[in-house]
Amino acid sequence: MDESTNVPDMYNGAAVQDVIATGDRARRSTRRGGQARSIAAVVDSRACCGCGACVAACPAGCIEMQYGRRFNWPRVDESRCTKCGCCVQVCPSAFLLGGTAPDFDDDLRRADYPCHLVHSPDDAVRLDAASGGGITGLILHLMETGQADGAVVARCTGANPLAAEAFLATDRTGLLEARGSKYTPVSSGTV
Repeated sequence: MDESTNVPDMYNGAAVQDVIATGDRARRSTRRGGQARSIAAVVDSRACCGCGACVAACPAGCIEMQYGRRFNWPRVDESRCTKCGCCVQVCPSAFLLGGTAPDFDDDLRRADYPCHLVHSPDDAVRLDAASGGGITGLILHLMETGQADGAVVARCTGANPLAAEAFLATDRTGLLEARGSKYTPVSSGTV
């Protein structure tokens, strides 16, 4: 069976203009009916980024990620959904439904922020990690000094470099499996 049949029709070849128009319709209907109470409104508006935060936030456990060839998206079991809105509150795309987007430019103009360049002093980390291994090195230091028990990181799964999963790395070996950038959506809701 072709994997593309598992992807909702809304994601098959959707043009940016179609996504914007659908988002505009969703914003208008959300404004008329009040705040969105289910992540389904975000998915229906094509605003979902596939991060999986809604899965982790749902107290009813009624959201699961569906994995497609080109996109991951949440599916809600409406019969179990209590419409508590927790999923929408943690959604990084929910502001597209009529909320207020953060004003990053204004925040940056208000204060000076220091800039630092870092890299891992550990050659085994630095040479295979992304951008000098600064983050991998920091996490490794926190774990080795007992300041952290582990970290949620992403690793590739199988032979497909675009298939990745989030997992809890609790030792050096696990953390080093996750070195490097992952250029694909990685849903963290299943960790």
